[in-house]
Amino acid sequence: MNKINNFNTAIYDVSLPCNYRCVYCRNDWNNEHNKVHINFENIKKILDGFRKHGFLRVIFTGGEFFIIPFKKDIIKYAATLGFEIWIITNGYSIQEEDMDLIGKYVKRINISFHAHNRDLYNKIMKPPAKNAFNVVLDNMKLINEMDIELGIFFSPIKSNVNYL
Repeated sequence: MNKINNFNTAIYDVSLPCNYRCVYCRNDWNNEHNKVHINFENIKKILDGFRKHGFLRVIFTGGEFFIIPFKKDIIKYAATLGFEIWIITNGYSIQEEDMDLIGKYVKRINISFHAHNRDLYNKIMKPPAKNAFNVVLDNMKLINEMDIELGIFFSPIKSNVNYL
């Protein structure tokens, strides 16, 4: 494939719905449109376009990638196009049954993690469950044990900037 630009990475907000309600988030949760996943056929068209224009890596973000009902199809399709796959996630909805697919196709996962303790985490990120902090830490440990790069996605805001 001929490379026709100097870009190599596409960051794709693949779907808007999210199971968190982070205080810094730009999403308008009162808008019904922001509660609906884009359909898989449209996602494929966008990925095809990225590939056609020479992109080598795709970073999936959202919303929350791991609540998309057809997330595995997205990963597999991106892999068939030859993309290096990265995902930005809150890390809460990664399931044990996702790990084999992640291990096979995903190069890097960046976890949105904006606090050093559970109380501040819950205050900033407004997760769906009080134990989310521990669930995410456990998922980070699982990812770290695999051959996947792990990063932290940190948004400094007034309540957490002193704890970086």
